[in-house]
Amino acid sequence: LTNNGYNSNNNLSYSVNVSNAVLTFTDNSSMTWQSSRTSEWIEGDSTDLFNDGVAGICDDVYSITGSGSGVNRNGLSYSVVITSPLRKEVCCRWLVSGSLDISPQGLSTRLVDYGTGACDRFATVTINGNAYNVSMW
Repeated sequence: LTNNGYNSNNNLSYSVNVSNAVLTFTDNSSMTWQSSRTSEWIEGDSTDLFNDGVAGICDDVYSITGSGSGVNRNGLSYSVVITSPLRKEVCCRWLVSGSLDISPQGLSTRLVDYGTGACDRFATVTINGNAYNVSMW
């Protein structure tokens, strides 16, 4: 995790880089991944918890860009690319907008669209032109 300081938009920016990560499951299977993401603090940096209470946190919004890849526990590779910046509002449990492509080995790319800004648990996954509404938990 690297604090990049202020970027050209005068927003704080953070890089999150993961390399050679391994998750081992209880059945001893494992998966690997690496990723490179940038989070830009686009709203709410002038308020804080101590001076503004919870509102000083809930107005914080991040824009996330980047990509990742790995091998799932079945030995198949995959890649993920954020195609439209993901918007994370701190006091919303879910991403509220943005999109990404997931490309699993041997399968069609999945486009995941998180919507247009509503704080809800719904996203749309499109595969080969077929759209599916999904609920995030």
